Amino acid sequence: MSQIKAEFYKLFRTKSLWMALFAYVILLLLYVNCDHLLMMVAGDLSDPSLSIGFFRGTLGNGQTASYLDVMRSAHSFTIFTWLICVNFCISVFSAEKKNRTALVYVCHGGHLTVLYGAKFAVVSFLCAVTQLIFTISCLFLAAAQFQYDLTIADVWQTALISAFNILILIAFLSLAVFVLLLTQSRLMSELVMCFLPLAGVFLYQVNFTHFEELPAPLKMLVQMLPTYYWSNFSALRLLSSIEIGAVIYASVTLLLTYGAIRMLLKTREVR
Repeated sequence: MSQIKAEFYKLFRTKSLWMALFAYVILLLLYVNCDHLLMMVAGDLSDPSLSIGFFRGTLGNGQTASYLDVMRSAHSFTIFTWLICVNFCISVFSAEKKNRTALVYVCHGGHLTVLYGAKFAVVSFLCAVTQLIFTISCLFLAAAQFQYDLTIADVWQTALISAFNILILIAFLSLAVFVLLLTQSRLMSELVMCFLPLAGVFLYQVNFTHFEELPAPLKMLVQMLPTYYWSNFSALRLLSSIEIGAVIYASVTLLLTYGAIRMLLKTREVR
C-alpha cells in the first residue's frame, strides 16, 4: 500500500499525466463541436443487436434524438480515448528505464514485481476514473444537445457499459506493459499497441455480416483484440455472449500478462 501511495505521488508530478488530461479536454471540446460521427460502423444501425461501431449524432435527418442515439453518442469517442490511455501507460513505464528509478529501487532492497504492480494499479485506476468521467460527461452533453431527458437508469446503464469498456482497457494496458518490457522500445510498443486494435476493428467491420462464417483462426484473432468488444458495447450490442466473452478475455489476458511480466522482471532482477 505504501508503494501505491508513492506511485500516486510520483505520477502527479509527471508531465505524462497532465498531457493525458489535456488530451481528454481536447477530445471533449471536439465532442462538443461534433454533430455527427460514424467510425467503423457496420450492420443495421437502427437495430443494436445487428450493428457495431462508434456512432455520434442522430439516425434521422432531424435533431430529434432517440434513447439509442444519446446512449451511443456517449460511447462514440471510445474509439479515440483508448489511445490516450495506452500512450499514457507506455510513457509512465518507459520513464522507469529512462530515469533509472527501478534500478535504485532494487538496490535499496525492493522487488521489481512490487514496483511495477503498484505502478500498474495506479495507472489503471487513473485511466478508469478519467474514462468514466469522460463518458458520463459525453452522455450529459449529448442529452443537452438533443434536448433529451435523462433518467437515472440511463446514467446507470452508461456507467455499466463504460465499466465493461474499462475492464477491456485495463487488460489491454497490461499487454502494453508486457510488449514494452519485451521490446525495450517505447516507439515499437506504441506502434504495435496502436496498430493491432485498429486493424482488428477494420477486419471486424468488413466481415461483420458474415462473421460467424469466417475461418476459426481469423475469427479468434479479431476476438483477441479489444476493439472487438469496444465496437460492440459502444453500439449497445449488449449480447450476453459478448459480455461473458469480455470478462473471460480480460481475465485471461490479465493472468497471462501478469505471469509473463513477472518472469521478465525476475530475470532482470537476477541480472
